[in-house]
Amino acid sequence: ANEIDRLQRQLRILSELKGVSISDVQAGLAAACEAEAHGELRAIAGKLQARVDGLELGGTGGSSRKFANGGGFDDDDKNIPTQNQFNEEAAARARTNLQLRIGELEE
Repeated sequence: ANEIDRLQRQLRILSELKGVSISDVQAGLAAACEAEAHGELRAIAGKLQARVDGLELGGTGGSSRKFANGGGFDDDDKNIPTQNQFNEEAAARARTNLQLRIGELEE
């Protein structure tokens, strides 16, 4: 609390010396913080988009055969999903989650 009070006093003194109102300084600081936060969010969204793109490139190979009954499998051995199919399904889920996160960050 003492540190905050000291900094506020310094801000008042310096703003008076420079002929700038405290509200202008606070508005400038708020705008700078918002711009920095926006830049950080764009960077995070870019990283997530790169991960999505990587999943799309890495997740498209292998078998494209779908499971019987809309994603599950029957009692027949021929309909048991392979490791590749599990990996593709996991990559698709991860890709969808990342795309949703990107959408949230862009809002």
